[in-house]
Amino acid sequence: MRLSGLVLVLALGAAARAEQLTDAVPGHPGITYGDLMKQVIPDLEPQDGGRWSGTDIPALAGPDGNPDQNDLSGGFVFSSVDVLKVREAGKSRILLLTGGTETDSFAEILAAFDDEATVPKLLDLVDIGVDRFTNFGDAPQKLSEADDLFVLDNSHSNSNQEYLIADLMFLRDGRFRRAAEVMTLSERLCTHEMRETSKVATKARRGAVYRDVDVAVTQETTLTDLDCGDARRPKPGRKVWRDVFRWDPAKREFVSRTDRLGDLAKDNEKQF
Repeated sequence: MRLSGLVLVLALGAAARAEQLTDAVPGHPGITYGDLMKQVIPDLEPQDGGRWSGTDIPALAGPDGNPDQNDLSGGFVFSSVDVLKVREAGKSRILLLTGGTETDSFAEILAAFDDEATVPKLLDLVDIGVDRFTNFGDAPQKLSEADDLFVLDNSHSNSNQEYLIADLMFLRDGRFRRAAEVMTLSERLCTHEMRETSKVATKARRGAVYRDVDVAVTQETTLTDLDCGDARRPKPGRKVWRDVFRWDPAKREFVSRTDRLGDLAKDNEKQF
């Protein structure tokens, strides 16, 4: 259970599931997930121990759309995929996220396929990995009557801190787009425990192409009764950081008039 995970409301559809590359793709007779991933990595081949590897890696973007910061020139090795179905403009899409990956970086490939084609066709792919553990968040929720908002979590923890970066994503014109990024931190020290939890809701707005994305992070600090010597104890209490992201037709992206989540991220970075 993630201490700093996202709580998604108005959830739709089923949660992601893990599949082997030899498993069949439902609704597409004779097609396996390995066949789909060969559209991503053409020289992908099975290896010992249930692993798959390939070196023909295309140039990738990161979740923000900028060039990938991970180096995949040495090849890519992984053992399974997490599968999630979402909607884009009323059409069914298959999302595949690599798992059990062996690289020198945090790379994880996220690929989208057209579920309505006889052989699902690759639409887009990104390197979504930015931390040690990468996985789909909770079930998608409605971004419009025909589109879904879905979540990719990147996280890691150490002895006294847990970190989570959540990318709120959607598909537009067959391409991955990011609506917002949410960073949360939780820590347990001698003097106190601080926990941040996020809540995301989409809300309809008259005349808008997409629903607004309302993100609130609640930060709660409680003091311990331990003897911590002269260590300074923070002020206990509860604080909420909130941004509302709206679709800007001119910019063709989600924007917020405030940057409270950015302020929170800067505060959290001081604790690293």
